[in-house]
Amino acid sequence: MTWDQIKEMMDSGYVEFQNHTYNLHASDGKRLGTKKLRGESLAEYTALLTEDITKMQQEMQEHTGYTPTTFVYPFGVISDAAVPIIRSLGFSATLGCANQKNTITRDPECLYGLGRFLRPPGQSSASFFKKIAPPKASTS
Repeated sequence: MTWDQIKEMMDSGYVEFQNHTYNLHASDGKRLGTKKLRGESLAEYTALLTEDITKMQQEMQEHTGYTPTTFVYPFGVISDAAVPIIRSLGFSATLGCANQKNTITRDPECLYGLGRFLRPPGQSSASFFKKIAPPKASTS
């Protein structure tokens, strides 16, 4: 996708883009998403994560005029060390990969660690959600 296509989709009001990192959404055989590496100092990890996520925030703002408010963990990998770093960057919500329904309350804390359903490529949303939806109650 191009930035113009992303902006067009966002301007439609039907599509929303959030931060999924700039360059940590691929596995390089060592780091998986935002996972802290064994032996990596907290200072090194903080610098890496802050730089990468901030770069994506800046790119989105520059190309679309929008600054993401939600962080989506690549691969759903949530390191304990990442949580305070991501919160310090000003995100209002985070999404992992847990297949779960979320309960939203008036407490803003409920917006951190939200689940999401990951539909595999090549499968329609209708068939995916049909498989995970609870059976409907009988009306007879």
